[in-house]
Amino acid sequence: MAVLIDFETAIEIGGNMKTAIVKNCRTIVHITTGQYVYLVGEGNYKKHPPRSGVIEKIGNRYFYIRTNGALEKFDLDGGMCVNDYNYGYLVFASEKAYEEYKEAELSYHDIMMYFHDNSFYRNRLSNEAISKIYEIMKEEGAL
Repeated sequence: MAVLIDFETAIEIGGNMKTAIVKNCRTIVHITTGQYVYLVGEGNYKKHPPRSGVIEKIGNRYFYIRTNGALEKFDLDGGMCVNDYNYGYLVFASEKAYEEYKEAELSYHDIMMYFHDNSFYRNRLSNEAISKIYEIMKEEGAL
């Protein structure tokens, strides 16, 4: 059976604090019990305003965030909200991390639109610029 996460144990006054690494997730990587996080709705919850929550428990496959009295379950492999409904949250370490994520999504969209079946614009980039873009994508594992 494959191990999905790596655990570390940290000692804090008053008890043990568990930390974990969330794999394959673009929004949050390192989590710790007691950590405040920023939750942004997706799916049917997209219309709801963002909210804060606290990581209450970290298990072997899931972690749990308490928000407004409810306990939401998330997968440690991907950070996705786990429930039987078409709603959930994206988890961010802070509001600033969420703003950076939104900016990256907009930049990604602009890049995709720039190269999408439009050879006129591709010809406006120098060979050096194309090589740099290619190398960055290769370093990031996109190619």
